Amino acid sequence: MKLTKVKLGTVGVDAGLLMIIDPCYVKYLKEIHGSDEGWSKFVEHIHSPGNDTSKGIALAGGLTFASGYGDGEYTVYGYKDEEGNIMKVEIDMMYEEDED
Repeated sequence: MKLTKVKLGTVGVDAGLLMIIDPCYVKYLKEIHGSDEGWSKFVEHIHSPGNDTSKGIALAGGLTFASGYGDGEYTVYGYKDEEGNIMKVEIDMMYEEDED
């Protein structure tokens, strides 16, 4: 199967962590929305002993992991099949000037 690489956009990182999650599961993360206390508990959980953000941590229908060079903006690419379906997604975590 031939895949075509296309730029989908960028993702901003402001916590040194990136999360990929199915939007249907965001409602289960209410405790981290809207309060500093909830966010602090979430960050504490992510950084608790046994969790290694460089390897990724699965939670609530998603995955969170340390971003390349920390905070910043990273380019997201999709790989489409002949019918235009996205078959693969790549986040370029190298911090370089965008070529596009």
